[in-house]
Amino acid sequence: MTVRKDANRLALRTARSIVDAAADLRFEVEGNAIDIQIERLPPPPFPTLSAEGQEVLDASTDGPWPGAVQVKCSWKEGSRTLLVQADYSRPANEHHHYVAIRVSLMERTRDLVWLNLCSRFLEAEDGEELAFVASATIYKRKEYVEKGDHAALKAVVSRSGLPLLSRARVEVFRSEVPTAEVRPSPAEAFRRLVHLALLKLPFLMRMDDDASEGNMPFRIPDSAADDSEAADEAPPTDKFAGLFPLPGGVRQYKATLDELLEWLAVQPRSVKEFERNLLERYEVSGESARVGYRRLLTNLRFATELGGKLDLTSRGEEYRASGDALLLFDRLHEAYQGMLATLVIVEFGWGTRTDEVQWQLERLLDVYWKSSNQTNFRRNWLLSLGLTDRTPNGDVITARGREALKRHSDEAAQLNAQLSDIHEEAAEKDLTDREMVGMEPDAEAPSRRRKVRQEPLAEDVPQSASSPKADVVAPAGWLADRLDLATALVQPHIGALELPPGVLDRVCAALSSGKHLLLVGPPGTGKTELAHALARAASSEGYCHGIFEATASADWTTYETIGGYALERDQSLRFRPGAFLRAVESWQWLLVDELNRADVDKAFGELMTVLSGKGTDTPFELEGGRRVSIGFDSDRSHRVSRTFRVIATMNTWDKTSLFRLSYAVQRRFAIVHLGLPEDAAYARLVSHAALGPGPDSPLDEAAVRRLTRLFQRKGLLEHRDIGPAVALDIVRYMRRRSASGDALAEALGMFLLPQLEGLDVERARKVDVLFREALTGWTSDAALMELRERCADLWPPDYLGED
Repeated sequence: MTVRKDANRLALRTARSIVDAAADLRFEVEGNAIDIQIERLPPPPFPTLSAEGQEVLDASTDGPWPGAVQVKCSWKEGSRTLLVQADYSRPANEHHHYVAIRVSLMERTRDLVWLNLCSRFLEAEDGEELAFVASATIYKRKEYVEKGDHAALKAVVSRSGLPLLSRARVEVFRSEVPTAEVRPSPAEAFRRLVHLALLKLPFLMRMDDDASEGNMPFRIPDSAADDSEAADEAPPTDKFAGLFPLPGGVRQYKATLDELLEWLAVQPRSVKEFERNLLERYEVSGESARVGYRRLLTNLRFATELGGKLDLTSRGEEYRASGDALLLFDRLHEAYQGMLATLVIVEFGWGTRTDEVQWQLERLLDVYWKSSNQTNFRRNWLLSLGLTDRTPNGDVITARGREALKRHSDEAAQLNAQLSDIHEEAAEKDLTDREMVGMEPDAEAPSRRRKVRQEPLAEDVPQSASSPKADVVAPAGWLADRLDLATALVQPHIGALELPPGVLDRVCAALSSGKHLLLVGPPGTGKTELAHALARAASSEGYCHGIFEATASADWTTYETIGGYALERDQSLRFRPGAFLRAVESWQWLLVDELNRADVDKAFGELMTVLSGKGTDTPFELEGGRRVSIGFDSDRSHRVSRTFRVIATMNTWDKTSLFRLSYAVQRRFAIVHLGLPEDAAYARLVSHAALGPGPDSPLDEAAVRRLTRLFQRKGLLEHRDIGPAVALDIVRYMRRRSASGDALAEALGMFLLPQLEGLDVERARKVDVLFREALTGWTSDAALMELRERCADLWPPDYLGED
């Protein structure tokens, strides 16, 4: 859509008409009579405005800059003076030099209302009537919300008689394009601005300094009274706000619920039996989790809990008999806030990630969540019902999800309209951000997008200030009870990697059973590639944000894994996290390549306790004096998720800096051998790499036949296990080099010979024969001689024998 070049001019015209219409008046605020007396101030010098893409405004064509109006507001017990003026965003803001209208306290120059006018006109079309809306919240202030003032302010505004688009949004006026005529009138717009400012005044003053509420137009109700009054104004609802997940993995909530209901259908169960079942079947031991799972059943009215007994209800039996995912969604929607809203957010493209969904749910539901857990639980329930699917780019709705929306089409349409309003409001950052936090107009407005908190909270995933992912929220399944990584979920991430039969099943089962993973095999068999594929699958399922990679070495200590004090530029010592903690801080898995190059017991130290499922404290302190502690409890400085995994690799042939892995290390890892693929699979990989599409010319069929004969179990692989990655390096080099057999001889010397070091005389002679068979007839004498000299450097001197 075309951006209007006269938007700032229309904004100035609108602001002038409202300020010019200011007049003495009288109205009531919370039952108290307010007398308004105005005094006009001289017009200030016309500012130099340079709004991007806007026509230049100046005094000669746009008249003098409107003079501000001093508004003395008097009531029985006191008075305050406000200032209503045309203003503009200062250059520090991205909406710099956009014309706005501002209502502030005269003595403190603190904003009560800041309305960005230009931004609303930018994309308007001639003949369109625009609504100009002011926020009735101070939403961003956490401590303010916790006092109950947030709900109280919305209740006060709801009783005010001001025209509301929602309980948090007041329509101040409408303006027609391109005349900038203010409706219902400029005088009414002025009255509404002053009225809203006075409603917000006591709350802003208390937020500033907790000062006495005397000399205010009304008293803020006590917390308890405030809550009840706000509830009277809120739409009636008996829905629960706190939703619990179920164990088994983020895609298995429904399956676990079905299993529990089947178990309850046999006979009523005691609470103790229920808890024992959770422990034995799902390894659930936490008290809060056990209580939460019971409440889920009773909140859905699928079960009753009387006299220490859980019994299935007729409603629970109805669902158990059908197992219908849409029926379960209806029940969840009926019992819990935000289920349908979350689905609407995904369907209409309002957001697909946790942070995008959360800030919208908080606005829709009028709640404030300390962590992303409640948002993630709703996303995961939709995923387990098959109403959404999870992709690397976020959640997407499925056909079943659209069917669920159709069943609630009227309510879904209403939610979509509310979301549209929320986004329209959020787009006017000068309005929302400044009003919410009472910022000065020349200060830089904060982003509307939520940032992950840095202070430790009981429900949150703690992280240190050094986290490289500090502006990214935790993945949806990071705090799931257990990891559920099925083979079918990993297969799409494998790509062209050829694995021996059964390997993928084994590694998925090992990881899902709670083990860390050690992949052992010859070089080039795809160990690192498999680790990345597993992490990509886990990331797409919401368990992590990918993988943090480190390569072990002989000098590794706990400094490289846990971390330690490092000297900063200011000569101070500061804790610097190692690879393990950096992975945890970033909500990533950890990949340690070449694990056996390090003395693992020495390098992992206290982490051996963590790898066994327990916590540990370290002697280090973070800034602020908090001790670095690692474990699975929420009070740890670095909370390790039950879905976090370490994947390590180890070459079976590696003469450099090898350490034996102790029994303690081996006990904490599932060790899976990654051998060579079958000859047919090996040949398929070589053929595809040699003949398939690529930036360089393909090899001819004769060259492919020579290579596949060389890399087979009756050929080179009989004497040394060499993974396909080495062969593929040779193929890519040959395609690029385009030098027939000479390219193969060169590639064998560069890529293959280092893997053949240490062959005995007999094997060296046999490999020499294989080389000659592969090279004879298409390789120059010079290339053959060079390769033979390289072989002589690595193999026994008498390997040539009678030659």
